[in-house]
Amino acid sequence: MRDTIISAMVMAAISGLTFIAYKHPKGYTRIYFPVMICGIAVFLLYATFCVGYIHGFSDSSIGYLKLNPPAIHSPVSEIGSPTIWDFLIPVLFVGYLTFLQVLPSILDLPTKDDDKDKPKDKVSEKGSDNDA
Repeated sequence: MRDTIISAMVMAAISGLTFIAYKHPKGYTRIYFPVMICGIAVFLLYATFCVGYIHGFSDSSIGYLKLNPPAIHSPVSEIGSPTIWDFLIPVLFVGYLTFLQVLPSILDLPTKDDDKDKPKDKVSEKGSDNDA
């Protein structure tokens, strides 16, 4: 149940960022760096936790082996190495945010500044040609 809620929230955030980047490129440009910094901070906190966990596990394993004679079978289990997802998800996150940053230039989306230079309809365009 918790996994379903988390995955639904992640998909909602992804689709929301994509919508903002497509419909409001200037607005996305303003939130690009804060979102990137938050994502990188979360990754660094996770990496710090993993390093601390591994360090604590190795220290406790050494302490356990020192307290118990080697003749007794040691129940110290091995700690698993980090999976590829631990490093792939932050890389994909940064890559997707950067892709959304350049999306307007890829699609040649008009910006609001471009709309101000162009006349809104053909009637105003014809009126400006006749005045000259």
